[in-house]
Amino acid sequence: MKQILLILIFFFSVNISIGQIHVNMGVDTSSQQVQSAISFMESYIKDFKDDRKVNFAEYYSDESLKKYEKPDKIAYSLIGDNPVYIMGQPTLLSAKENNDTVRLKLQFAECDSSGNISTYFISNHIISTYQAKAKFLVNLDVNTSSWNETKIRNIRYHYPNYHSFDSLLVYNTIDRIKKLEKEWNLSPEKIDYYFAKTNQEIQKIRGFDFNFYMGGNEVPTGLADVRDNLIFTSGLNEGNFHEIVHIYLNKEYPDSPFKEGIAVYYGGSLGHNLRWHLNKLKAFINEHPKVKIDNSQSFYYLDSETNPQYAIQGLLCHLAYEKGGVEGLKKLMNYKNIEQIYTDYFRVKEEKVNEFLKEEIKKYCQ
Repeated sequence: MKQILLILIFFFSVNISIGQIHVNMGVDTSSQQVQSAISFMESYIKDFKDDRKVNFAEYYSDESLKKYEKPDKIAYSLIGDNPVYIMGQPTLLSAKENNDTVRLKLQFAECDSSGNISTYFISNHIISTYQAKAKFLVNLDVNTSSWNETKIRNIRYHYPNYHSFDSLLVYNTIDRIKKLEKEWNLSPEKIDYYFAKTNQEIQKIRGFDFNFYMGGNEVPTGLADVRDNLIFTSGLNEGNFHEIVHIYLNKEYPDSPFKEGIAVYYGGSLGHNLRWHLNKLKAFINEHPKVKIDNSQSFYYLDSETNPQYAIQGLLCHLAYEKGGVEGLKKLMNYKNIEQIYTDYFRVKEEKVNEFLKEEIKKYCQ
C-alpha cells in the first residue's frame, strides 16, 4: 500500500509540473527528451489556439514542406478550415522514446458540469529531437513506409501489403479521369491515393487512434486533401472516383456550394451511385410525405449511408447536364448561392422548391 501511495504522489506531482497539456496518470515525463517534446507540442497547440494559424516551417523540416503544403494531416481533417487543436483540452496519454524520437499520444476532450467526458479525438505525434530544434515527422510518411506503391498515369496508389492490386479497376478509373479532363478542359493532376479495407486503418496512417467520425458503423469512406492532392479512402479500393472529382473540380470552383453534388453526380457516395441514394430518398419521402427536403438546416441527416442534401445536389447536377450538357454543369458550378440556382437557373420560386425536388426525384427514379 505504501508503494502504491508513493507512485500516486509521483504521478500527481508530475501533473502539476506540466503546463497546458494535462499529463495522464502512468506517463513518465522524467527524461529531458520527453519534457522537450511536450514543450514543443504545447507551443504548437498554443499557436493554433492563439489565432488558428501556424507557421509550419517552425515545426516541420524543409523536406516535409517541399512535399506538403500542410504536412500535418490531423490539423484540418475534422472541422473544415478550422484546426482540430482548438477543440477541447489536451491530455497526454503516453510518451514513448525511441533513440532520437518521442511519440506523444494525446486526447482532446471536454468535461461538462456533470462530469461527462466528450472525446473529440485521440492523436499521435512523432517528434524528432535529433536536431538542435525539435521537428515533427509526418505521420503519413512514417506509417506507410512499409506499404506498397503502384503508379499508373497520374496516380500513385499506396496500399497495405495484404491487398492484391486491381489493374482492371484502375484502368477503368483512368478512362473516367481522361473523359473528365477532356470535357472540362483540365490538365492531369498528380495524385497520391491511399486506400485500405477499413476506415480505422486510414485514420491510423494519418495519425488518429480515434475521432468523432469513427463512432458509427464501418461504411466506405473517402476524403480529398485538395491542398496536397491526396486521397484517403476505405472500403472502395482503387475505385473511389468521387474523391478524384474533388481533386480536379474543387480548385476550379472553390466557392461553389455544389462541390459535393458534382462529386456525387460523377462518382456516387459511400460506395453507391446517385440512383441508389435517390431511390432511398424517394422511399423516405413516401413514408414521410410532409417532410421539407429543401431545408438543409433541418433535413441534413437520413442515416449513415446517405447524406440527403448531397443526393439532392447530385440530382440537380443531373438536371443541369440534361439541360445543357457539361456546359450546363459548368454554369451550375459558377453559382455561389444555392437559392439563386433554384430561382435563376431552374426558374423555380422559393416556395415551390420542395415540390419541385420531390417531383424530380420521383421522375428520376421511375
